[in-house]
Amino acid sequence: MAKKLKVDVEASLGYQANGRLKPADKSEYANKDIKTYECPKCDHKTNSSEIVGFGENVLCPNCKEIMIRIY
Repeated sequence: MAKKLKVDVEASLGYQANGRLKPADKSEYANKDIKTYECPKCDHKTNSSEIVGFGENVLCPNCKEIMIRIY
């Protein structure tokens, strides 16, 4: 007979949107490499080496739109 798994749905729902199985640690940050960001609204490009925490956004200094990281 197959063994049933018990899943705590309420505990896991908050992390599924980010593709995680557990909450992010307080000390979990992106690396310090220089990253290039581009604004989809005004096409402003910038290089940044500031530490961005998990789930945080970089805002465009011109129009305050959320910038997209260019890889």
